Amino acid sequence: MKGLQLIVFAAAVGYFYPARPQCTSGQELVTIEITTDDYGSETTWSLFSQTTGLIASGGPYGSNATYYEQVCVDTGDCYRFVIYDAFGDG
Repeated sequence: MKGLQLIVFAAAVGYFYPARPQCTSGQELVTIEITTDDYGSETTWSLFSQTTGLIASGGPYGSNATYYEQVCVDTGDCYRFVIYDAFGDG
């Protein structure tokens, strides 16, 4: 599970890095990369744990930029990543 990275691509111009969270023992750091198109304000996402439900979410974002979100996840659990398009055409 080390180095697990979820990536979503569209068109990139800028890059934005949040502060790095401190994971506890039994956790791994996951980086989620979101690259938006002309309608970044329509983009949101959620990360769900099979055992605890919603553990992280992000957005909406600016347009034509790349964003990096980092989340600590428990090792040995299963996760579901869902990305949303508010307008419904993506």
